Amino acid sequence: MAQDSSASATKQDVALIMEGIGGVHIALATMKTEMFDLREELTETMDEKISAAEDRMVHQFHVIAEQIHHDAIGANRDEIEVVKDRVTRLERHTGLIKA
Repeated sequence: MAQDSSASATKQDVALIMEGIGGVHIALATMKTEMFDLREELTETMDEKISAAEDRMVHQFHVIAEQIHHDAIGANRDEIEVVKDRVTRLERHTGLIKA
């Protein structure tokens, strides 16, 4: 026999609907908790990756700064040698020292 769709809901029908809604509510609450946990885990992971990237950048900066420092020292030494050579040539040319 076909069910009458216009028949009034019984207490049992209402209880079944409320049970279904309760199950959906519990499932949504569980999903919300899992999403917050996942967000926290992702945030921690991203913080670690950002921190590691910062550390690498600082290290690279120090390496480059040291290279520039050594280049400047080498250039300064080269310039001093050039000046010494010029002074020696001028001293020889003027006769202040003998060759």
